[in-house]
Amino acid sequence: MGVASLTSPGQEMNPDTARTHARVLRGPYQMTLDITNKCNLRCLHCFNRSGENPIVEDELSDDEVVAFLRDVAGIKPFNLCFCGGEPLLRRELLLQGIKILADGGVKASTVTNGQLMTAEIARRMADAGIYQVQVSVDGATPESHDRLRNRRGCFAKALKAIEHLAAAKIKVGVAFTPTRWSIGEVEPLARRLRDLGVSAMRVQALMVMGRGQVYSEDINPTAGQYRRLVADLRRLRNTDARGDSFHLEWGDPVDHLIRFSDMLDRCCPFIAVRANGAIIPSIYLPLTVGSVRRHAFSEYWDAGLARLWRLPLLKSMAARVRSVPEMGGGDDGTPRPYWERDLEVDFIDDLLFQEVAV
Repeated sequence: MGVASLTSPGQEMNPDTARTHARVLRGPYQMTLDITNKCNLRCLHCFNRSGENPIVEDELSDDEVVAFLRDVAGIKPFNLCFCGGEPLLRRELLLQGIKILADGGVKASTVTNGQLMTAEIARRMADAGIYQVQVSVDGATPESHDRLRNRRGCFAKALKAIEHLAAAKIKVGVAFTPTRWSIGEVEPLARRLRDLGVSAMRVQALMVMGRGQVYSEDINPTAGQYRRLVADLRRLRNTDARGDSFHLEWGDPVDHLIRFSDMLDRCCPFIAVRANGAIIPSIYLPLTVGSVRRHAFSEYWDAGLARLWRLPLLKSMAARVRSVPEMGGGDDGTPRPYWERDLEVDFIDDLLFQEVAV
């Protein structure tokens, strides 16, 4: 899941511009909703412990999700991604949500491990107005992918899911998380995905959170392997640029924590909502700033949520994470994300935020 910025790469937003954006924008530029944290797999690297974290017992009902999405469609973010867990475990709700957003002029996307995808589901997603689907593929061979996904047969189903989506004329992206045993497979995987009609392959460092923290010593690449990966990506970009529509991308999960706290303290372009309705500034920090069960999301935005990154508490939490190994938390007394209860405040109900929202 990428985080979009309101500025071009490397372009800083000055305070006056940011203040204007915060007052003019009807909502954040990009949003994510964990439509469920339930999952049909138990992947070794899962940063939010899908299927096992405490949120799975307190998820929003179908009616609550629909009400939230109708509210969001009214404020028109550029994009909302349905995340998880495995979103297709709530297939009918997902399809309904895609249509609500598409009818409201919002680009809807989703992520999937591909295990439940069929030709019919792909067709229905296309009919509902889906913009893009991201499928996780974590190696160029069944052995590499299935070892991380913790179940045999996952690789074949993930590739079949891509075929179904491509046949339905849906834009397909792939997320690749390198491990110690797969980090050298970028080039053969990229070639195969291009042939399948994939538009982009996003390579992102393995996040040392959740189960990824538990199994870090076994699966996390070494610093030397990452350096070689960077060199591989640079070489592939320079020598294999054929002018087609396939893009090879690098994703840094820590990047937005640095940029947002340093540059965007007056205009928040990204907001996430957990499966239980909690509003969070980052899926990697154990801090909630409201709940769509207490107030509509649009009410939080109108109350000044655009200036969320002015909060000293949020800035201090983000400042503690400057590299991937620091993502798991817990050493400084803050909760471990997706293991322990988040720090909870409310941007509307707590008087603490009245000055921040101005």
